[in-house]
Amino acid sequence: MNGTILGKTKMFSSIRSKVIILLLAFSFGPMLVFRLVLYPQVLRGFQEIRIKDLESVGHKQAEFISVWMKERKADVETIANEYLVRSFLRFNPGDKELQELTSYLQLVRDNYGYKEISLVDNQGKIRVSTREGFLGLGIEEFDYFREALKGNIFVTRVHPSVFPIPNEFGEMERGVPTLFVSGPIRDEKHNTIGVLSMRVDVEVLSREMRRVKLGETGETYL
Repeated sequence: MNGTILGKTKMFSSIRSKVIILLLAFSFGPMLVFRLVLYPQVLRGFQEIRIKDLESVGHKQAEFISVWMKERKADVETIANEYLVRSFLRFNPGDKELQELTSYLQLVRDNYGYKEISLVDNQGKIRVSTREGFLGLGIEEFDYFREALKGNIFVTRVHPSVFPIPNEFGEMERGVPTLFVSGPIRDEKHNTIGVLSMRVDVEVLSREMRRVKLGETGETYL
């Protein structure tokens, strides 16, 4: 009798163990399949979507930078063709025309978001500038002067400033990120008589780039 009861107990215990095993298999089996099969596919799909988003933002930023560069080059071309600018070599300190020219350049600087505007002779000497401390400085070694002297409208890379300029706190400092746009100044006979150089406020460019959003926390860099 005891043997029969013991046998039945073992049988029920075995059945219960099998049921538990089956329940665990049904519970964790789909999770295992999802982890090993479906999850990699979902992750790959998510990554593809992220990459497409990045490519879309990249294209938008590239298009924005291209348009922005064209606008800066157009500014140079327009300003360099102004009569007072083309006549800058004729003016001497104290001349009324020189004061008018300086006022005009200051107006352009303030209205169009530039930091400095300078007019340079063919030897690389700054003859007129919105920043008085730059008068007489030589910039013949810089690429934006040399390229403009060749007749090109030129945009430099963003690079540390060589001369002390105001940083974001208004303090004079060397090495502040800066960018120049330059172009030739020509006389009535289309001869290059000098160079117009304009220092861009790179913070303006940074603010414009941040308008293109990349999620809630994403950032883009130039």
